[in-house]
Amino acid sequence: MTVEVSGENDWTEWADLSGAEDPTLVLGFVSIAAPASTLYYHRIFISPELWPALQGAAANGAARSGYDHFKTAEAIFALTHEAYHYRLMSGDEGRVNACALQAFAGVLTTHFGIAPTATQTKTKLSRVKVGRARWKTIRRRITATVPNRLFNEFVSDAHAFYSAQPAPYNTGSCW
Repeated sequence: MTVEVSGENDWTEWADLSGAEDPTLVLGFVSIAAPASTLYYHRIFISPELWPALQGAAANGAARSGYDHFKTAEAIFALTHEAYHYRLMSGDEGRVNACALQAFAGVLTTHFGIAPTATQTKTKLSRVKVGRARWKTIRRRITATVPNRLFNEFVSDAHAFYSAQPAPYNTGSCW
């Protein structure tokens, strides 16, 4: 199934689209039962609060989105959450949110290019004696795989966001 992502940058239009009394409380939504003839068919809507961070993450890579990392993690999490409504064909917010949290790390890697590890290369200088009185400086490149700090920050931010949400959003399980 192909799903389109649409973001809104105007709070008045967002209020009309979401139909919420307080549209600032709606970060995103889908209508999984919408008929094909409607605007809502196979579409994920993202709020004006998160849309700029999500656009920046998609266009520039989440690492260089220009937005604070927590807001970017929140936007990626909200997108993942809404996509899981379609994947599971479910309106169960607790289940969908639990599955989105479980999938978050994979989404970072697959769709936003942020891997759990990074390769670092360092140059080490050593002095080696050659002959009786001569020394030579040798450069060695050492490559190591280390945990990616940014990846870990995003995952931590997603967990913090999940934990801060009210029930039923933070009380489900992914099955």
